[in-house]
Amino acid sequence: MRGQRLRITQTQEIPAWKVSLTRMRGEGKGTKGKKLLGWEYASPQQGYPYLVYLRNHAVFQTSAVQELRETEDGVIIETINSVYHIEYLSTGCFTDDPIG
Repeated sequence: MRGQRLRITQTQEIPAWKVSLTRMRGEGKGTKGKKLLGWEYASPQQGYPYLVYLRNHAVFQTSAVQELRETEDGVIIETINSVYHIEYLSTGCFTDDPIG
């Protein structure tokens, strides 16, 4: 899997992955298949919530990740409440528009 969480020693621009997050299964009516576009700064890790940074400084946070499975086009994460597919689109910086 891609590198673990970054260690920052000085003020610097933090590289991120532009991701598409799709809910495959989970709680909540009408949420299956819903896609979010945003930025990932840290790979999902078992036991921790997964965070995706969205427009206007909003953050999408899952419940704690229970299991991870790599696929040809990304990663599938199972959380306490849902299952998501993460597709990695490109690298960039958070100052870039995640939707554009």
